[in-house]
Amino acid sequence: MITYRSFRGCSTAALALLFSIASVGQTSSPADGPPGPGPTTVRYRPVSGWPVLPPDVQLAAVSAVATDSAGNVFVLHRGKHPVLCFDANGKFLRYWGDEFITLGHGLRVDQQGFVWVTDLTHHQVYKFTKDGDLVLTLGTKDSSGDRLDQFNQPTDVAVTKTGDFYISDGYGNRRILKFDRSGKLIRAWGHEGTGPGEFRTPHALCLDSKERLYVSDRANARIQIFDAHGKFLEEWHELPPFDGLTCAADDTVFVTTGRGNEILRLTSGGIVLEAYGGPRTTEWEIMNNISVPPGRFNVAHGVAIDPKGNLYVAEVRSRRVQKILRVREGK
Repeated sequence: MITYRSFRGCSTAALALLFSIASVGQTSSPADGPPGPGPTTVRYRPVSGWPVLPPDVQLAAVSAVATDSAGNVFVLHRGKHPVLCFDANGKFLRYWGDEFITLGHGLRVDQQGFVWVTDLTHHQVYKFTKDGDLVLTLGTKDSSGDRLDQFNQPTDVAVTKTGDFYISDGYGNRRILKFDRSGKLIRAWGHEGTGPGEFRTPHALCLDSKERLYVSDRANARIQIFDAHGKFLEEWHELPPFDGLTCAADDTVFVTTGRGNEILRLTSGGIVLEAYGGPRTTEWEIMNNISVPPGRFNVAHGVAIDPKGNLYVAEVRSRRVQKILRVREGK
């Protein structure tokens, strides 16, 4: 286990290998099923040709990706038919959202299978069924502000086991709000700053098995962690700015480093276990929306993990979503 600072001191070749070798001899996570008779190596490889898009869809910037309990994958992009659903093999299932979503940012699927989307243009948060039927809307359409019934470019949602949920109100208000399952506000906290419970860009959220809330405070280059009452618990600093954030079943945390274009897997204490992505994307590739080779990323904005431990990465500049297959090998 290594800190991010020492991790960044590794050579390029070492970075490329780290994601495959760091898990040797580790105990299997719940997603792995029962442990095997000996130590295993966990390797990741991109899946070519995933997903298969319908003929009337061309992906624009892909901002978010999430999976449901059945392994279906929901993709949010900033083009026609903004929410797309695929099965685990990449087969297209359905799309929806044009009448609601203009500039989508965050997408999550809760334990009951509802799909949540944040919209930066309308300053709203939507809750849909898996088929795209609107269940709940929060925020005042096309009206940004700091009242408790308004958002200013909300970025993400995290939903508890009981259906209560958090919203990061993200680019404008720099605060976190918690609601009950009906949409009634429970509490709000945060403002611009660098201290505990303060934010510069609360960009992504996730919950661990103890329902601690992880907040990617991107412009402060840290993750802050809070309890269910909004009490500050700890922060992880000396980190790169993180765009995407998701908690795995074993309470490890997967993050995307945005323009750094790496996927990191961290312990529940913020220690780097694994990395994937190498070599770093160039500024020319970023500014020209270059679709870099599979296994590399061009502004990795969101990350999700499915029930089998496979990863899905949403890329803003390559305008795609990649499936990164998890392969366990005996030693």
